[in-house]
Amino acid sequence: MTVGFLALIAAASFSSGMGFSTRLDAAPAAYAPTPSEPSQWNAENMAAVLRIRARPRVSTSGRWSAPATLLGGAMQDTTLWRPTAIYLRGTGAPPPSGSLLAAELDLRFPDRASLPDGFDTANWLAGRGIGLTGRFPRDHEPEVLPRGGLLAGLGRWRDGVQRRLRSDLGRGLPERERSIAGSVLLGGGSMGELRDPFARLGLAHLFALSGLHVGILAGLCLLAAKPTGAGPTVQLLGLAPLLIAYVCLVDLPGSVVRAAGLVLLTLVGPVAGRRIDSLRILGLLLWANVIWQPAALLDTGTRLSYLAAGGIVAGQRTIGPWLRSVRGRRRAVATGLGVTVSAQIATLPEIAGSFGYLPLAGPLANLLLVPIFGLAVTLLAAGLVTGLVWPWAGDAVLACAWMVIRPLEAITAVAAEVGIGCEVGLSSWGPGRHVAYGALVAVLIAAIGLRRRWSGVAAGVAYAAVLIIAVWRLPTGGDLNAWQFAVGQGDAALLEFPDGWTCMVDTGNVWRSGTGPLERDVMPFLRRRGVRRLDAAVLTHGHADHTGGRDALAEAVEVGAWYTAGDARPGPGRQIRPVAGDTLHASGGWSLVCLHPEAHSPDYENENDHSVVLGLCRSGYLLGLWTGDLEQDGERDLLRRLPPIPADGIDVLKAGHHGSATSACAPLLERLRPRLVVISCGIANRHRHPSHGPYLAAAETLATLRTDLQGTIHLRWDATGEFAARAMRPPAAGARRPSLDTPRTAP
Repeated sequence: MTVGFLALIAAASFSSGMGFSTRLDAAPAAYAPTPSEPSQWNAENMAAVLRIRARPRVSTSGRWSAPATLLGGAMQDTTLWRPTAIYLRGTGAPPPSGSLLAAELDLRFPDRASLPDGFDTANWLAGRGIGLTGRFPRDHEPEVLPRGGLLAGLGRWRDGVQRRLRSDLGRGLPERERSIAGSVLLGGGSMGELRDPFARLGLAHLFALSGLHVGILAGLCLLAAKPTGAGPTVQLLGLAPLLIAYVCLVDLPGSVVRAAGLVLLTLVGPVAGRRIDSLRILGLLLWANVIWQPAALLDTGTRLSYLAAGGIVAGQRTIGPWLRSVRGRRRAVATGLGVTVSAQIATLPEIAGSFGYLPLAGPLANLLLVPIFGLAVTLLAAGLVTGLVWPWAGDAVLACAWMVIRPLEAITAVAAEVGIGCEVGLSSWGPGRHVAYGALVAVLIAAIGLRRRWSGVAAGVAYAAVLIIAVWRLPTGGDLNAWQFAVGQGDAALLEFPDGWTCMVDTGNVWRSGTGPLERDVMPFLRRRGVRRLDAAVLTHGHADHTGGRDALAEAVEVGAWYTAGDARPGPGRQIRPVAGDTLHASGGWSLVCLHPEAHSPDYENENDHSVVLGLCRSGYLLGLWTGDLEQDGERDLLRRLPPIPADGIDVLKAGHHGSATSACAPLLERLRPRLVVISCGIANRHRHPSHGPYLAAAETLATLRTDLQGTIHLRWDATGEFAARAMRPPAAGARRPSLDTPRTAP
């Protein structure tokens, strides 16, 4: 058993960083004909025939997405004949699952992570066996073909049953709880505001269709069959069709397939007259999953599901003998804590690699909230089943579920506010940390298994050491770090001084859905680094692509002071309008100073020329310059106020106005002579930025890095002032567009 548990730990370490990268090499999602021209999506337009593989998910903005199979089509002079899995996105009414579509399609490579250890769309799709994405051109609606075959019929059946069940939920629950209940039981839908507090407590798995839901369904069925005296064979034959139907109803997610298989194989044991080993069954299911869908190993959810289940089984075996000596309520509490701690230990390597933070209050939150959540799910399932026979009784049970969900929401919100202070950011693990972690887990298991007088103390010390290894962060060694984030057509940067002072410069844009790249990408990055407070946030001017994430930033972290200019509206708290000559921070020879606008600057007609310009200086010399969207009128005024510049020029210039031709005038470039120009812009943006052309100084072309092509750019100055820059993605080789090599031509 110990060997099996350690094997699961090794699998987690192996899959999340030791020799096995989940980030596959793939063609870039975008390219530029030359380093200074606007980027384009790496896409092909084609006429295609598709089959929808699963029920489309509809977002709050009205867009839908679904996995699909590209059955055939034509682009230019090439005919596609090999079926290819794609991830399809569209607007309007979603097509039924299983249906056939004829449509004009833009076929693209998925985008990669824009931040170190950030969300990687290509990797997420690879875990589902998908390597391409498809979008319908604007104002183009797909045609649903009349013949869909057996799969279309199954899809219509599944959609019909889902609509019926959701309608039954709507009859007995208010709108908010109806959406939550439908998402919890059937998948998809919206969690509203309830998902985030659960996620902050490490309980997001409750909202993913998982073993908890399958266990409750199986438990209700076996409980109902108990008065009949049904034997193991009857139980198995009655439960198998029901679980298989449920798995199909919710689109075969890996965690539900795993849990249903575990339940059914466990029931096979008594029928066959053999004792069933849960860890062996779990291993058998894992191998079956890999054989059926090899790409599943690339999916974070699949790995977490198997690791958590294996950790719970192994943990209960390890502490089982000790639990039998505990009596009364203490035994129930100890069992609950043992389950959640075992799952936490088994999944820690994957959590560090994929999520980047550890809620230390998670075990206690599980102990308090999981039973209440389980009761709510049980009542919801019982209400649906009862409503099929006695609608009035089903509505009564659903009303009881509503009375449980409402307090659950309140308790979760309060617990999340308390738990946020107990979060610890997790940096990426290297091989040494994985080895140390595995060794400490072995010590922990051995200490508990020996059951000596000192075992409890030794186990506590080993568990504390496991957590310390997980959260240990290496000192920065006096480095000054800056990150220019890839936030699409917008601007956002973070400056982190050696003394720990932090400043966010702009916050990017916001999408129609209400979220944005700051909330999706930047905030998880800050959480991973343990940043829960910013000393300053600068909103350079009042355009939405620089201020759109302001509210999300203010809600997520505490901001010491808001610096604004032009029409920018600050967040809550201390507000400052900086002017040229103000020093935002100074420490150890480093300083961040405001160089524009002047206290009595001209009333520029263009909002861009009101931008706050920040200069990073060392010992009085300018090394880095962030210019917002400053254009040439403002730049001419800025030239008069620049600090001393090193003889070989500054290290980095963040190009003004996303690399537009209206910024970075020749006199400014000749004066600064930057070693590197950083351009923040979006792929195929409607403004066609960058439009400046090559950046020249002293008759030489300056080196450039772009967030649309290279992702987030990390700038670092060490304790001696030595400068280095690293892009998240290496520049694409050559100027030619990579071809879509997945389809093949017909012979």
